[in-house]
This record gives sequence, C-alpha cells and structure tokens, in this order.
Amino acid sequence: MSIIGKISSEPGRFDLIQVIRILRHSALKGQLSFAVEDMPHNSLSQVQSVNQSSKGIKIKLAIEALAGAKSVLPDYIYEQLLASLHTDNYALLDFLNIFNHRYYQLYITGLERNSLLLREEQERCEGPELTRFPQRKALCALAALPDSDQYLNGLLSYSVLIGQKSKNLQALKQLLSSYFQLQIEVRVLLKTHHLLPKSSLSQMSATQATNNSLGRGMCLGKTCQLQGKSLEIRVCPNSRNQYLKIAADRSFAKALQRTVELYMREFNPIRMYFYVKREFLAEPQLSSNRDCAVRLGESNCLAPGRRPHALQKMLIQG
Repeated sequence: MSIIGKISSEPGRFDLIQVIRILRHSALKGQLSFAVEDMPHNSLSQVQSVNQSSKGIKIKLAIEALAGAKSVLPDYIYEQLLASLHTDNYALLDFLNIFNHRYYQLYITGLERNSLLLREEQERCEGPELTRFPQRKALCALAALPDSDQYLNGLLSYSVLIGQKSKNLQALKQLLSSYFQLQIEVRVLLKTHHLLPKSSLSQMSATQATNNSLGRGMCLGKTCQLQGKSLEIRVCPNSRNQYLKIAADRSFAKALQRTVELYMREFNPIRMYFYVKREFLAEPQLSSNRDCAVRLGESNCLAPGRRPHALQKMLIQG
C-alpha cells in the first residue's frame, strides 16, 4: 500500500505536520482545506480523516479550534453549537469552519517556523510559485491593462500613454494610429441625438408630482441633443487592398472599440467609420451573401465610379 493510501485508511497514525509534508511532496495536486471533527471517536490523534475530491484534499482534525470537541470558544457558544448539531442544524458549525481553516493555516505555519528543516522545505516547495509570477502579468497589473483579451495583444508598450491621467484626442489618435498601423482620425461630435428615457419625458397633469411646473425648462419630444458626448473614429485606408483587408476582419471593430474604452476608462458612445476614396468601393448588389450584399442601416455608395477621388464615409460593421 502506498503512503497516500495509508494516510487515507489510517490517518490516526500520522501527526498533522507529517500529513502536510507527505501531501506537499506527493503527486496529488489540489488545494488543502481543513475542517474540525465535530465528535472525535475517543482518539487522541490529531488527524481524524483525509478525503480527496475533485475540489481538493480535505483534512479533518481533532485539535483545538474555534469549534469541535476541543473548542477554544466560550462555553455558552459551544453549548449552542452542540444543541444545533443534535437537531441536525449545521449553520453555526459551517460559519465557524470558515475561520477554522485560517486558524489551522496559521497553526501549521507556527509549527513549521520552530524547525529550520521544515522551514527550508516549505520555502523550497513554495519558492517557484512565489518567484515565477509571470513578468507580463505583473506589468499588466501595474499599468491597469487587461491580462488576457481575445481582441487586444501587445498593448504593454503603450502602458505609459494609456496610464496618463489626462485624456485628450491627440494622445488617443497617436495610440490608435501606432497600435493598428493605420491612419486614424478622432474627433468629438458637437451634437448627438439621444432617445429620452420614459421617466424623463415631460408630462402635463393636475398632479404636482408628475407635472412640469410653470417657469421651469422642459424638453418637448422623445429625443434630445447632447453636446460633446460622442466620439467619431475615422479609419482612412491608403489603398483598396488595405480597405478590403480591414473590412474582411470581423474582429477589427471590436478591437478598435476595446482600445478606445481602455484609454478613456469611461463609457462614451463611439461611432466608427471608414473614410475612403470612392474608387476603393464596389457597386452595391443584391445578394444572399451578407459580406457583399446591401444591408439595411448601412451607408452605401451607389455610384462609386463617379467622382472616384472623392471621400466617402462608410459604417464599420462590428
């Protein structure tokens, strides 16, 4: 029988430190959790049971804790705990076990500090986990960058630009143009139309609570105009091939939006367009192929052959 099998079948033969050392050096990988043996079976051993599951390894102990037969709780709380256990109510026990786990961790650490060999053994086991923290994750955490993003990669070199407290359009343009290697223009829309929520609509009634009082300003209609509340991003391809390549990339719009949100660090309505020469565009056609067909709500150039050098604004499809 292996040593792990002996621990599981005869846990009383081992001290707590021995069990911890064996599990630490074994091939079993899992988180250790500690719990109190509510009613030890007249045994003086520290370890009562060792159980392994998909969540980790659970060790039940009969040593002093906040709950259990050898409790360090006041008598009146312990009596209440026993009374609840007799009625199959484990709420108080589960609550105390939250603190028992931390108590046992500190208890084991205190025992290991008294032995230089155990301390060296613990440092040797935990050393790689403490020192091999990926440098990329550390730098991303310092710069408040996303550690992993399915749309963004390589933003680490722009951490100083993104981390600036003051935000301006010139810095955002520099970030987008350098990161995507494209000519990108950024501007703030002077006026944008927004649909008013139902709670903000003007009302006329005899009830004072819902009536717009005389002399106060009110907004008629269901829409309103806001100034300087929306960003417009214009992507200006240099050639037809570059335009077709970007338009075929289904993740480009999401990556562009995520980069703007990461820099601004607040919610702003973003409108993204291609700003291309008309000669780069193909004539619209009716087709079942969604990549080349005319779509409702999308701006299309009906006759790109006319004025081929004029610029056309096309919505970027996300």
